[in-house]
Amino acid sequence: MKAGVRIWPADKWFSLCVRLSSDNICQNCGGQATDCAHIYSRKKFTVRWSKDNAIALCRKCHEAFGREPCEWTDFIDARWPGRRDRLILKMQGIGKNTPEIRALISTHYNREYRRMEKTGDRTFETWN
Repeated sequence: MKAGVRIWPADKWFSLCVRLSSDNICQNCGGQATDCAHIYSRKKFTVRWSKDNAIALCRKCHEAFGREPCEWTDFIDARWPGRRDRLILKMQGIGKNTPEIRALISTHYNREYRRMEKTGDRTFETWN
């Protein structure tokens, strides 16, 4: 079994919202976005489901940035100045990860995704 970060329904709905918000277009190369790439690790529960902590990427770009963390940081800083600094402040809070909280987050992003699909609006409200 591959070790890693566990995936919950909240992750699925959050990822769908992130990708739909970019019309499923990779924010680096313009290809088909298949991945929700986190700026800071999903292990950081204070920002795991935060809209500012994720962007839509294709698998190729996501893997390339994973191999080159300095290029990833440079890309984020050039495209969204100040975003990492805001996330660092947000990470100083306490992020609880309980089944009840994950269920609330899942419901929130499920509703946001359904609304985005129905209305064509590509903005969504972040959980935190």
